[in-house]
Amino acid sequence: MRKKVKKMIACVLVFLLMMALLPDLSGGKAFAATPISGITTFDNLSILQLTSVGSCSSAGSGLTAYNVDGWDITLLSTNSVPDCVIWSDYGMIPNSISIDGRSNTVSSNLVAMTAKSNDGRLFTLNSVDVGIDLSNGRFYGTMQLIGYKNGLPVAGAVLSKIVGDYTMETFNVSFNSAFQGIDMFKAQTDGTFSVNGAISIDNINATIAPNISFNRNGGTGSAPNSMMVTSGQSSAALPDSTGITAPTGKVFGGW
Repeated sequence: MRKKVKKMIACVLVFLLMMALLPDLSGGKAFAATPISGITTFDNLSILQLTSVGSCSSAGSGLTAYNVDGWDITLLSTNSVPDCVIWSDYGMIPNSISIDGRSNTVSSNLVAMTAKSNDGRLFTLNSVDVGIDLSNGRFYGTMQLIGYKNGLPVAGAVLSKIVGDYTMETFNVSFNSAFQGIDMFKAQTDGTFSVNGAISIDNINATIAPNISFNRNGGTGSAPNSMMVTSGQSSAALPDSTGITAPTGKVFGGW
């Protein structure tokens, strides 16, 4: 009897472990991942439906594809028609896989797509390609690229460009320091129109903030790549006016 009980307990423990390790089929994630520093082209992906079909209403949390090459990508609309879906597919750039947020029945009023690192790491955005499939009789629209941190738009982190129907435009913000140290970017309409076909992003060029170790007992922090600490310092300032300090009696060894 005791052997049977032990066997049952062992089976339950194995089952619970497997469930903890498997991603949630509705869009959860099992392990946090980090995007690469450089250009994420998505060309390593196949043609694949990344989410189930459902509502992507901005009144809720939208529809999210998790850990797409290290990025969490969310599609947003102003209505709640359950026809939204996110794919990796050949889109508006020939022979190039992009991430497409679609309205299957062209009934959702798509207004934005966001991207943030799957593990929450800060990053500096250099550029990203943004495309729209209007599917509503319009020929173009003004799209805005906005940088966010802690859920709020960063002052000055915005770029507007006219994007033609079923074309992609490169939003180059490498000259704009406001896009440094953000945790999310949003490609959105300027509010004068909505998209009924698809919003797409591709070729995310970003510099990912490294995790740094500043405590030999295991403490970690996140700092921009542009930060420099001289070996032997006991504290260092970050670009956002905050700072990190070594434990009492300790100094940084650099990284």
